[in-house]
Amino acid sequence: MKKTIAQNMADLMKKKKVRIVWLGDPDLVGECAKISNMKKDHPLKLIYRVLNALDKSPLFSKGYIYSDHEGRNIKYRSFKLLNNETIEKRCE
Repeated sequence: MKKTIAQNMADLMKKKKVRIVWLGDPDLVGECAKISNMKKDHPLKLIYRVLNALDKSPLFSKGYIYSDHEGRNIKYRSFKLLNNETIEKRCE
């Protein structure tokens, strides 16, 4: 059975012992895109496609990383990998 983008990312994060993924992880997201056989596109577009897939998945909870860039506050989406117990509760 073919795995979803979110399932591939979850497996990859467990393998690399990473708990949170965000826009600033282009290597991790790019590796997930490659494993998921996503068509080649601009790297930023691929990153957003992967993050959008994680946003829809019960395997991840959404949060934000706040940054100050040249006096502007910027909010970046981040996704935390949930443990099995939390996933079961969310899917009920």
